[in-house]
Amino acid sequence: MGKDGRLDTLMKLYMEMQGYSFRPSAPMYVSMIESYVKAGKLDAALRLWDEMKRVDFRPNFGLYTMIVESHAKSGKLDIAMSTFIDMEKAGFLPTPSTYSCLLEMHAASGQVDSAMKLYNSMTNAGLRPGLSTYTSLLMLLANKKLVDVAAKILLEMKAMGYSVDVSASDVLMVYIKEGSVDVALRWLRFMGSSGTRSNNFIIRQLFKSCMKSGMYESAKPLLEMYVNSAAKVDLILYTSILAYLVDARKNSMRGI
Repeated sequence: MGKDGRLDTLMKLYMEMQGYSFRPSAPMYVSMIESYVKAGKLDAALRLWDEMKRVDFRPNFGLYTMIVESHAKSGKLDIAMSTFIDMEKAGFLPTPSTYSCLLEMHAASGQVDSAMKLYNSMTNAGLRPGLSTYTSLLMLLANKKLVDVAAKILLEMKAMGYSVDVSASDVLMVYIKEGSVDVALRWLRFMGSSGTRSNNFIIRQLFKSCMKSGMYESAKPLLEMYVNSAAKVDLILYTSILAYLVDARKNSMRGI
């Protein structure tokens, strides 16, 4: 009945069984919980889950995975993490998919400590995070301005065999958009030291940010980098440079 979507009838039958003191079997509990989860009725599924454990039926690996991932995806991270911990205590090794689901949802909610604990637990278990997991974690660290931690994760990502140029540039763009020019320059230096390249569009954006902030000495090597890559210096960049020269000329005339 659960597989056919007749959940009301299924629950009615379940309640009648309890009324007659009949104990549902473990497969029946599993089937009911799966049906409610698939229907998006997580509260009902959780009540059955708790009842199943109270009568000393041991949830299987698939059921643990379903409860963890469904609650994580619905934003119920406390329940997801509690079940995840129980899953590990029961001797089940979560799959990369389960780790990634939890980590990415914690990253989306801005929970750095929880996301990092999951990442460390995942890698310590010998599991390889996917590209989307690395991206979520890097964006979280970038938004929190945890530059050193982000650099460590990027290097580990590179060691795993992923191409990191795009991911590193995305982090750089976060700092530029936030107006954190000093942090952006620091991240760009790290990229250079780690052999990671950015693209001309982002270098141009950082150059403009430096010019707007009056950080002319920092802007100069960026312009050189831009020109040396054979990029075209257009009217906007020329305007920025001329504005700097005019400003410098005025300051010179004032004796500054």
